[in-house]
Amino acid sequence: MKFRQIKMTNFMRYKGENKLLFSTDPEKNVTVVLGNNTFGKTTIAQAFRWGLYGNVIDTQYTKGKDTNLLNNEILAQMGPNDRKLVSVEIQIEDGQVVHEFVRKAEFIRKGFGYTSKQISEKLLYRTREDGAWSDYREGEEVQDRVQLMFPRELSSYFLFDGERWNNEADKTKDIKDAINTIMGISPLSYMKYHLKDRRGKSVIRLIRNSFVAESESEMELNRKINDYEAKIVREEEKIRESKELAENRAKKVAESEEILRNNKKTEDMLQDLKREEHNMERSNRLMENYYKDIVNGFSDSYKYFSASLLEQVVTMLKNSPIEGSQIPDLTGATIDYLLEMGQCLCGHPIEPDSPEYKKLEELKKVIYPESIATFVNSFQGMLETWRGEGKKLYDEILEKADLYEGEKQTRDDSQEEIDRINKKIDRTINFEQERRKMESNRVAERQEREKIRIGNINIEGYKEEIKKLEQKLDESRVHTEQNLKRQRMVAYAEALYDRAEAEYQKRQSPLLGELNELMKRNFSLMFNEQEKEAALEEDYKLHLYYKRIGQDGQTSRYEEKVLSEGEQIARNFVFIVSILELAKQKKEEAREVEDNYVLNLPLVLDGPFSKLSDDNIGLIAKVLPTVSEQVIIFMLDKDWEATNLSQYTDATYTYRVTKEQDANSSSIERCKEA
Repeated sequence: MKFRQIKMTNFMRYKGENKLLFSTDPEKNVTVVLGNNTFGKTTIAQAFRWGLYGNVIDTQYTKGKDTNLLNNEILAQMGPNDRKLVSVEIQIEDGQVVHEFVRKAEFIRKGFGYTSKQISEKLLYRTREDGAWSDYREGEEVQDRVQLMFPRELSSYFLFDGERWNNEADKTKDIKDAINTIMGISPLSYMKYHLKDRRGKSVIRLIRNSFVAESESEMELNRKINDYEAKIVREEEKIRESKELAENRAKKVAESEEILRNNKKTEDMLQDLKREEHNMERSNRLMENYYKDIVNGFSDSYKYFSASLLEQVVTMLKNSPIEGSQIPDLTGATIDYLLEMGQCLCGHPIEPDSPEYKKLEELKKVIYPESIATFVNSFQGMLETWRGEGKKLYDEILEKADLYEGEKQTRDDSQEEIDRINKKIDRTINFEQERRKMESNRVAERQEREKIRIGNINIEGYKEEIKKLEQKLDESRVHTEQNLKRQRMVAYAEALYDRAEAEYQKRQSPLLGELNELMKRNFSLMFNEQEKEAALEEDYKLHLYYKRIGQDGQTSRYEEKVLSEGEQIARNFVFIVSILELAKQKKEEAREVEDNYVLNLPLVLDGPFSKLSDDNIGLIAKVLPTVSEQVIIFMLDKDWEATNLSQYTDATYTYRVTKEQDANSSSIERCKEA
């Protein structure tokens, strides 16, 4: 999709009608809007937001809720209770179809004051296909159309605000959902949600609840299922609360770390502290792995501990004085046959109560199903196997125990060094209270993360119990015609859910790896960095790592958690560029697929270069035209010179925002030179 034009009428800084046309050329796909700060570049970016979603965001100059949408000059000319219209019209090109959204709001002047009040608002939509426009439509379906084409939760990605994304607190909270939406996986996620994951209101649950309970036992099973469903809902709510608390604590930890880091006297000590903390984390991780290996080893320890006992059993059996117990091929069945026949194999009669009869009876008591020699040999062979495996197990556990103790000593040394550095920091800058607050917040964050982990374990346990109860319910349910019909509906919905889950995992699983490869490449291209790299980890948070080459020549990396403003810009910018580039690739790969929901979004950048060096601006600008089908940039003149984007920009689509020194309104004109 590409923006064709935006037309603003009496919107904020723009009096009357002002229109911009955007380049849709596949080669020269960049449109540039130049202008000084406070002249009105951001106003045009705000027009995109208001036109699509009906709101504007906070800027460094004003809060979104306090922004006057009606142009001030128009307002000054209005009489009491006069009415004026504000509108934004946005046209989008999508293949052979042109979409047009028009948002209109009517304002009145409140008495003689210099304020206005909005009294109405509506959003209109129409399309043009084969050269003819359709009639305008309005209502909820129009906002749904906006959401389908430009999901609101993705607005901070394709409507990039440099100031906003540089602020850690304003980052998109749920990056995972945003990625799924961009990559077209959300329909599968919604399908799963409505089929099963919606708890008590899912399709499967509603069908199951429609069964008529025929007995008290069925009603009891249903009550238990509902109880577990309620427990899951409560656990999910606790997890949401813990996530918010953990994020808040993490933010406070970062603030304290920054306070400490910004003091020049502590910079070296903080680096040593981070290194020791990294070493300590590594030792804890290795100790945990060694401990797990030891525990797993003890699951087979019976072979080691029982070997000596088995050896005594073999010796006892070998020395057994049981007479006749080792006669080849003699079994209890043979003796029963002789007693029943009353005659020995040699023809001698065997009478009841005779010495022969009694001897055979005694012999029968000690006969084994197989000869004692064979049994002992088999037992001895097993003993040899167990003895060998037991010895190997002993050696492995001993080795792991030694490694565990070694890492424990390393960890304790790191802890001592951490304590020493912390005391030195406290004495040096008297920030003991700040450090205590930081440690308190860090402990609190870990506690909330642990609550999240336990909550997820509980939820999985509740789901298993529900599955067992539903199976019992299905087995006990009376097979009436209506129940059988509902059971088929449940089976169909379950199969559909399983298919959606399999397809979801197939599409979602490789995304992290593919995205991180692009982020790694783009970080190098956009910032000429070989020692740093940005990554999106499995926690779906953005991280920045430094590469380090050890004395052994091996490359390792450690995370930098307290980022400078420049590092935040680099990390966030690389992520946004990479996710849109991946979407573009996926869209092209699946161009012939009918159910292709990948969003290939245009990229609108407001002040992306304001805090970057000229060298970085040039590197970044070189990448931007390749990651999206269309790029629209609002920037300062000095940044334009550094971008070298002229090869991707047609002079027709290079604009300048101008404003008279004493005027309140701005105007837009094409640049004479680009």
